[in-house]
Amino acid sequence: TEVKTEAIVNLLMEFTEGTSKFTLKENEFKLNEVTFSIDGFYEMLENYDNMDIKLNASKATFKEFLSLIPVFYHSGYESMLTSGKMALNGQVKGKMDDTNLPGWDFRMLVSNASINYPDLPGKISNIQLDAGSKFVGGDNLDLMTVDIPKFHANLSKNTIDANLSLRRIMSDPFIKSRILANFDLATMKDYIPLTEEESYNGTLEADVDIEGKMSDLEKEDFEKFTAKGHIILADIIYKSPDLPDVVDINKAKFSFSPQNLSLDELNAKMGKSDFAMDGKVDNYFGYLLRDELLKGNFNFSSNYLDLDALMPASTEEAASTESQASSTSEEPLLVPGNIDFDLVTSINKTRYNGIDVSNIRGNVRIKDEIASLDNLTMNAMGGTVGLKGKYNTQNHDKPKMDFGYSLGDVNIQDLATNFLTVGKLAPIMKYAHGKISSDFSMTTDLTPSFEPILTSLSSIGDLRSNSITIKGFELLEKMEAVTKLKNLSNQTITNFKTRFKVEDGKVSVTPFDVKLGKINSEVSGF
Repeated sequence: TEVKTEAIVNLLMEFTEGTSKFTLKENEFKLNEVTFSIDGFYEMLENYDNMDIKLNASKATFKEFLSLIPVFYHSGYESMLTSGKMALNGQVKGKMDDTNLPGWDFRMLVSNASINYPDLPGKISNIQLDAGSKFVGGDNLDLMTVDIPKFHANLSKNTIDANLSLRRIMSDPFIKSRILANFDLATMKDYIPLTEEESYNGTLEADVDIEGKMSDLEKEDFEKFTAKGHIILADIIYKSPDLPDVVDINKAKFSFSPQNLSLDELNAKMGKSDFAMDGKVDNYFGYLLRDELLKGNFNFSSNYLDLDALMPASTEEAASTESQASSTSEEPLLVPGNIDFDLVTSINKTRYNGIDVSNIRGNVRIKDEIASLDNLTMNAMGGTVGLKGKYNTQNHDKPKMDFGYSLGDVNIQDLATNFLTVGKLAPIMKYAHGKISSDFSMTTDLTPSFEPILTSLSSIGDLRSNSITIKGFELLEKMEAVTKLKNLSNQTITNFKTRFKVEDGKVSVTPFDVKLGKINSEVSGF
């Protein structure tokens, strides 16, 4: 989120032997449109620091507070009309050392507030908010509290109510929360300025009730831990200029229980594409409150998926920009270590990069900082294709990739046209016609922009075919011209088989026999 910060700070520094004391006087700073004042002191002693700092935003209006929320600050903020009262203040007081933290007390109150835009008919009214956090200070952060006893807003007949309370956050988190919402998304345009050609339709219903301790979850004492409710999206139609087509969600239902968060049902369409999904996420409270392992199992299915429409190719300029950005990237994309997800995929037909593919089956797995593609199979290019691989970021400084494919009776021209790597490793492919089978495996270290480090690349593979015809290959054409041997440049090779490997940046071919016309030949090289 873009935040503008302005600061006017006057520091009166008092130094005595063994201490440095900074007294803050007449200080102000701004975050977007909110002006904060800070008063107090910060003292650095020999073994600890001592402080008493007060934060106050009593001069801020409700509208200025809304500047901290992106959806309001970037949507007609200047013309927005508001009313209501707001108070925001806090204090940090006490000593801080290697084991202790100072105490704090922060609170925000909003009462009887409203928001409306002059050009829109709707008004967000009866906005109520009470939120705060307290800590007495010391080394026991379990004494910290976080409370939002009230949040409410009316958007005509649409209502939103929520509350939250957190206790013993460090050792045995206790959470209590309730969320209630009923919303007709078609009315969004009446309350918040939308971008041109952006629209919503459908309904959102939420009723979620959570109360209990993490220790009860860990002991699977589900009678003591309450987690129930649902979130339902129905008849959703979303249109945006940023999307290639309208998103149509017939129904999406999420259910809550102490054990898991379930996606009971998702049926959606986008253009010609359709997809359905269901699954469960386990230990979501442990993940949210303690950063523990989050487990999930999902099923994804589709009758037809037009990936060329869903992910249209970038323009040359955009592609160039992305290439430049990726080439200067310094940090690799890491697979989270606390995620364990398994996605089972079943797609009857899809179109990708101009290739029609059918009967896609396979698994995608994320576990132990490794993203795996397990035995993905499909029919494409006149034959069968099997893919498997891993993206491993267990070494954060040097991610690596394992990749393999298995091709069965694939059309050579389709393969060379659609997979540029094949054309680069074996340029003769573009002169070859027929069908081939091939097995291939490769390992390589990767740059942060996912480019293989060629000196680390190692692979082995083979090529097999009952019959390959080679036409238009310049080397054979020149040999025919020099030797005067007729039809040398137009060859059909039968029962062809060879093995190859990539090592130290070289593609080398093990010797194999071919018959050029009536001439027996052996081919090898790199």
